[in-house]
Amino acid sequence: MSAEAAPNPEVLYAGDVITFAHLSEMTAFEDLIAPLVEPDNNTAVWSMRPPLKDSLKPDKFFGNLLQPALTIMASPYDRLLDARSRGQKFPKGASNFARNGSITDELIARCLGFVFTAETNSLAIGSKPAQIQAELWYYPTPPVIKAVGRKTRTLASGEVTEYTVTKDYVVPRQETDPAIRRVTTLPKRETKNFIVPDESARKVGLSALQQAIALTIISTERS
Repeated sequence: MSAEAAPNPEVLYAGDVITFAHLSEMTAFEDLIAPLVEPDNNTAVWSMRPPLKDSLKPDKFFGNLLQPALTIMASPYDRLLDARSRGQKFPKGASNFARNGSITDELIARCLGFVFTAETNSLAIGSKPAQIQAELWYYPTPPVIKAVGRKTRTLASGEVTEYTVTKDYVVPRQETDPAIRRVTTLPKRETKNFIVPDESARKVGLSALQQAIALTIISTERS
């Protein structure tokens, strides 16, 4: 399956807009889509992730975010790869996300991407209407592959030793390792170039999305 694959399951269509009553619903939303991204996700580990709301407010912004919404991306992994060229910025230390041998088409097909928007309610005198914008992605954590060659290992004592890998192998994932990666661009406050979903876009609330996904999973299990 190519990186152009549509989100799965079919209840998530590119261009659809998921609406939220308030930002706190984002936690329930992430819990809802986590099994779609990685069926073997460890819910205990997933519950320890940093709150998404902390990544959706620009620095030095202390107002509230109103009418939060997520627009589902088409070709989300492709948009992750070219995010920087489109002017998006990531937190310091973020990966370059380039494809390599561990990021397979099967993992890319389970990548979900969204454009986040919300309105502000700043009460500052003379403030202009503004929209907070960010992009976020979820995809299965790629396996760590030990490739053929000389490697180093740091022992508990601090001593560094060398060893040789004679055959590529996948390092088993520990139970405490996150099974899902969440990538978020640095949010920006836009006062001119507002993102407006297509008028024909389907809009769905969180509760309706929960029901649709539940029905899809039940239908899949029975087939």
